[in-house]
Amino acid sequence: MKKILVLFLLFAISSCEKDFVVKEQQEAKRMTVNCLLDNLNVVKVFVTESTTLSGSTGITSIPNAHVELYENDSLLLVLPYVSSDSANTFGSYQTSLVPISGKKYSVKVIHPVYGTATAEDFFPSPPQVNLYQLEHYGNRAEHHNKVDFKLQFQDDGATTDYYKLNVWLYGQEWNWQYVNGGAHTDSTLDYYTWNAMPEINSSLTDTVRVNGYSLLFSDKNFNGNGKELNFWFQGRDTSDVVSTFVIVDLQHISHAQYEYYRTLELYHKSSQGSEPVNVYDNIENGYGIFMCSNIYSDYVRVK
Repeated sequence: MKKILVLFLLFAISSCEKDFVVKEQQEAKRMTVNCLLDNLNVVKVFVTESTTLSGSTGITSIPNAHVELYENDSLLLVLPYVSSDSANTFGSYQTSLVPISGKKYSVKVIHPVYGTATAEDFFPSPPQVNLYQLEHYGNRAEHHNKVDFKLQFQDDGATTDYYKLNVWLYGQEWNWQYVNGGAHTDSTLDYYTWNAMPEINSSLTDTVRVNGYSLLFSDKNFNGNGKELNFWFQGRDTSDVVSTFVIVDLQHISHAQYEYYRTLELYHKSSQGSEPVNVYDNIENGYGIFMCSNIYSDYVRVK
């Protein structure tokens, strides 16, 4: 199950990494460098050509860059380019490195046309989770499959910390094939994944939504103390499935990641005619974001 979970999280993270906004007022083409460094997944550094919002929305990979990864300013390795499709139209620079808490990581991308782009971020400590508990999983007739969950963790009082809460549902279900008369003739057992939106019953500050699902927040009102998160989300009806797992992960994220998603949310909420919103980036001589996340992830089998 852990292996499947890691692969699923990898898919979710890599898909959002490619959705970065470049400041429209910057018209000169530059490299866009995007990377989310965490403890569960293969490190992927996406290097692409920049585009303005008023131009093409297509993303073009740069496969001939030289990409170096550093730990505390010491070179670790040069990352090879790995294509993600058979047509070799998109890919990333990859390594299976597992980052270490408290270390500074940086990336240097060198290209003969675009020059050198650099970025750095600190890898946070793992979340100190003390309680991980599924309180109740409702059925179809009972509050439309409402699920209640409780999570307790300890915050570090020495720093300002930022967190991200993700909820997934994973399992298998029968996919029935029907004829005109209504009777099924055949069936297949398929896997499904479902991203749920946690609704918090606890007091939180500086909250940010990611794509309407994941929740980011700071430790402003509980710095240095234990925090209990009571939340609910919409579950999946268990009457028609073979197996169902609830997957909840709490991520200790870097300030760079929090600022990126905070400003991205402001950008999506802005309207025409309003003051322009610049999405946060930390790439020197380029665009994009280099950010870190230390993930605590577990699951509860419901059926």
